[in-house]
Amino acid sequence: MFYPGNRKRVPLNMKDVLKSELSLAVWYMDDGHRRKDCKALRISTHAFQKSEILRLVETMKGNFGIQSLIHKAGKAQNVIYIAGNNAEKFCSLIRRHILPCMEYKLL
Repeated sequence: MFYPGNRKRVPLNMKDVLKSELSLAVWYMDDGHRRKDCKALRISTHAFQKSEILRLVETMKGNFGIQSLIHKAGKAQNVIYIAGNNAEKFCSLIRRHILPCMEYKLL
Protein backbone atom coordinates (compact mmCIF):
# COMPACT_ATOMS: atom_id res chain seq x y z
CA MET A 1 0.00 0.00 0.00
CA PHE A 2 2.83 2.43 0.86
CA TYR A 3 5.31 1.17 -1.76
CA PRO A 4 3.58 0.84 -5.14
CA GLY A 5 6.19 0.66 -7.87
CA ASN A 6 8.99 0.63 -5.25
CA ARG A 7 8.43 4.30 -4.33
CA LYS A 8 7.14 5.32 -0.92
CA ARG A 9 3.75 7.05 -1.24
CA VAL A 10 0.87 8.27 0.89
CA PRO A 11 -2.20 6.25 -0.15
CA LEU A 12 -5.23 8.11 -1.46
CA ASN A 13 -7.32 6.51 1.29
CA MET A 14 -5.04 7.75 4.08
CA LYS A 15 -8.02 9.01 6.10
CA ASP A 16 -9.13 5.37 6.37
CA VAL A 17 -5.64 4.12 7.26
CA LEU A 18 -4.52 6.70 9.83
CA LYS A 19 -7.58 6.69 12.05
CA SER A 20 -6.57 5.27 15.42
CA GLU A 21 -4.44 6.83 18.13
CA LEU A 22 -2.21 3.75 17.92
CA SER A 23 -1.55 4.25 14.20
CA LEU A 24 -0.75 7.92 14.89
CA ALA A 25 1.64 6.90 17.70
CA VAL A 26 3.47 4.33 15.56
CA TRP A 27 3.95 6.87 12.78
CA TYR A 28 5.23 9.48 15.23
CA MET A 29 7.62 7.05 16.95
CA ASP A 30 9.09 6.25 13.54
CA ASP A 31 9.23 9.66 11.85
CA GLY A 32 8.54 12.28 14.52
CA HIS A 33 10.58 14.33 16.94
CA ARG A 34 10.12 17.06 19.51
CA ARG A 35 11.61 20.47 18.91
CA LYS A 36 13.89 21.47 21.75
CA ASP A 37 13.81 25.20 21.06
CA CYS A 38 10.01 25.61 21.29
CA LYS A 39 6.81 23.74 22.15
CA ALA A 40 6.41 21.98 18.82
CA LEU A 41 6.69 18.64 17.04
CA ARG A 42 7.93 17.72 13.58
CA ILE A 43 7.22 14.68 11.47
CA SER A 44 9.67 13.89 8.70
CA THR A 45 8.02 13.51 5.31
CA HIS A 46 11.06 13.87 3.06
CA ALA A 47 10.13 10.95 0.81
CA PHE A 48 6.72 12.40 -0.09
CA GLN A 49 5.48 14.88 -2.66
CA LYS A 50 3.87 18.07 -1.33
CA SER A 51 0.39 16.88 -2.36
CA GLU A 52 0.93 13.71 -0.30
CA ILE A 53 2.07 15.71 2.74
CA LEU A 54 -1.04 17.85 2.40
CA ARG A 55 -3.09 14.62 2.46
CA LEU A 56 -1.42 13.74 5.78
CA VAL A 57 -2.08 17.22 7.19
CA GLU A 58 -5.74 17.02 6.17
CA THR A 59 -6.04 13.51 7.63
CA MET A 60 -4.70 14.65 11.01
CA LYS A 61 -7.13 17.56 11.04
CA GLY A 62 -10.13 15.50 9.95
CA ASN A 63 -9.49 12.38 12.02
CA PHE A 64 -7.96 13.86 15.17
CA GLY A 65 -8.65 17.61 15.15
CA ILE A 66 -4.89 18.32 14.99
CA GLN A 67 -3.89 21.47 13.10
CA SER A 68 -0.48 21.27 11.44
CA LEU A 69 1.52 23.02 8.75
CA ILE A 70 3.93 22.08 6.01
CA HIS A 71 7.36 23.59 6.71
CA LYS A 72 10.49 23.68 4.59
CA ALA A 73 13.40 21.65 5.94
CA GLY A 74 16.23 22.19 3.55
CA LYS A 75 16.20 23.14 -0.11
CA ALA A 76 13.71 20.60 -1.43
CA GLN A 77 12.35 18.86 1.65
CA ASN A 78 9.18 19.42 3.64
CA VAL A 79 8.11 18.31 7.11
CA ILE A 80 4.87 18.43 9.06
CA TYR A 81 5.05 20.99 11.87
CA ILE A 82 2.69 20.82 14.86
CA ALA A 83 2.91 23.72 17.32
CA GLY A 84 1.53 24.91 20.65
CA ASN A 85 -1.79 23.56 21.86
CA ASN A 86 -2.01 21.23 18.86
CA ALA A 87 1.31 19.65 19.86
CA GLU A 88 0.02 19.16 23.40
CA LYS A 89 -3.21 17.64 22.07
CA PHE A 90 -1.24 15.37 19.74
CA CYS A 91 0.90 14.11 22.63
CA SER A 92 -2.10 13.54 24.87
CA LEU A 93 -3.72 11.42 22.14
CA ILE A 94 -0.73 9.15 21.61
CA ARG A 95 0.99 9.14 25.03
CA ARG A 96 -0.47 5.81 26.22
CA HIS A 97 0.81 4.07 23.08
CA ILE A 98 4.37 5.41 23.18
CA LEU A 99 7.07 2.92 24.13
CA PRO A 100 9.09 3.96 27.20
CA CYS A 101 12.25 4.28 25.11
CA MET A 102 10.45 6.81 22.86
CA GLU A 103 8.96 9.03 25.58
CA TYR A 104 11.70 11.61 24.97
CA LYS A 105 9.81 12.53 21.77
CA LEU A 106 6.80 13.82 23.74
CA LEU A 107 6.27 17.28 25.20
